[in-house]
Amino acid sequence: MEISDSERQIIDQAAAILAEGRGHTMNELAELTGIGRTTLYRYFRTRDELLAAVKTQATADAWTAVQASRPDEDDAETALRRVIASLIGVGDRYRVVFTEGMPAKHPNPEHLELKNALVCLIERGQRVGEATAAVAHAIVGRLEAVDRHRRLAQPGVSIL
Repeated sequence: MEISDSERQIIDQAAAILAEGRGHTMNELAELTGIGRTTLYRYFRTRDELLAAVKTQATADAWTAVQASRPDEDDAETALRRVIASLIGVGDRYRVVFTEGMPAKHPNPEHLELKNALVCLIERGQRVGEATAAVAHAIVGRLEAVDRHRRLAQPGVSIL
């Protein structure tokens, strides 16, 4: 889905503010970004809608970063290192996705595609003996631990 330049600007500015700390209301976001309440509410009726748009943009940016890191080139370990390095900046820009998560009732198919691409890269390494099952389980286990922590802090919220 294409978004307008104005919508992208709002998402980027809101993500930057939300990355600094939790709990900003829509009115606070409008004030801190200088966007204006009317404009903010024209694009996003609720904070949850804005957070969903931030998560969608984060997933799109992560997917772009993964593709740019050339995951199909070189051995799996080298490719995985590039992928992880490319995702660090995306993760930092969109920390709110990890700190606040998203309601589990809003599944994101693009998020699942991204997750599957990473799993395929790990499995490629396993097939040729470059990545052991222990490495894959450690990565998946860490993601599950982060997700479990978020769900304990906010029942009904998941990052996976």
